[in-house]
Amino acid sequence: MPGYKLTYFDLKARVEPTRVLFAAAGIPFDDVRVSNEEFAKMKESKSVALVTESDLFQYEGFKLGILS
Repeated sequence: MPGYKLTYFDLKARVEPTRVLFAAAGIPFDDVRVSNEEFAKMKESKSVALVTESDLFQYEGFKLGILS
């Protein structure tokens, strides 16, 4: 299991460069893509760190929000 986990909406947007960099560098990572409905459930259950920013990056279980 990779140590990196990237969670974002299932679209090419702000997090796409991160996906491309990981792929180009050959670094394995979990690419978790969520729908709007799934994100709403995550937001309600407070399982997402940032409710105004939907990108979420984890390394070895530590959650880090990606800020602009």
